[in-house]
Amino acid sequence: MDRGDLHECEQFYEWNALIGKVRAELEKGTPPESPVVLRLAKRWKELIDMFSAGDPEITKAAERFHAENPNNPLQRSGRGAL
Repeated sequence: MDRGDLHECEQFYEWNALIGKVRAELEKGTPPESPVVLRLAKRWKELIDMFSAGDPEITKAAERFHAENPNNPLQRSGRGAL
């Protein structure tokens, strides 16, 4: 495994962990303006920017893909869209 593979694995793990945390806050009914949710949203945006290299067209394409494929394997929890 080279450094690039390791970095991808780390990002995959971080995405899964972040999605789990966001889902937990949704299930608890935590308000969107709470510090916890704002911190999670900030990290979500940072990961998206890393993935897209800041290119808004890549971000839009990824959002479109997930909207059109809500049960795709990239959404690991399988509990519906966020």
